[in-house]
Amino acid sequence: MCKILPIIASFLSHQFLSIDALGVLVTDHHLNVHPIATYGTVGLKGCARQCARRRGHCISVNYERQQLLCHLLDKNTTSSPGDLRPKVGVIYSEIDTWTTVGITRCTSVVLRILN
Repeated sequence: MCKILPIIASFLSHQFLSIDALGVLVTDHHLNVHPIATYGTVGLKGCARQCARRRGHCISVNYERQQLLCHLLDKNTTSSPGDLRPKVGVIYSEIDTWTTVGITRCTSVVLRILN
């Protein structure tokens, strides 16, 4: 005799923005403005992806290399002239100088068997 098991499938979908190149990187400088968000333990490209996901709000980043800290900014050197200041160990970059490959959508299917 066969037992029929109900199966529930849930679909998990994630979007990943592929940053091809970060463009202009201003080393040992930061834009001296308040960040809209800060992420820890992230690489420079991961920082760029976080900013790109908030396109329209995030237009530049300060990245602290030693601490692996990513600060997303809603200002740049055009909107805050004079706020780009020297700071050792920090990389400043503006989203308009980056090249993106596009958005990749990854979908996973999770099957759960119910008894």
